[in-house]
Amino acid sequence: MLVIILAFIIGTSLGYHFISALNVAVYPDHIPLKTWPVLVTFALMLLSLALTIVSQLYRVVKENPVKTLRAD
Repeated sequence: MLVIILAFIIGTSLGYHFISALNVAVYPDHIPLKTWPVLVTFALMLLSLALTIVSQLYRVVKENPVKTLRAD
């Protein structure tokens, strides 16, 4: 979870910087960036992370332990 948050902070700050520079260079009267798209993106990323973890845990829990022990 810490890696995801760290990656989000680094990616968001770099993305914000580059998009702001692009807006200034391309559009003389640009609209400033808002924070809600960043928060929505973070929420979607956390939802994706949670769904991945839950689905993998569900797969492991439903697996028959006899198959795993026989394979070893």
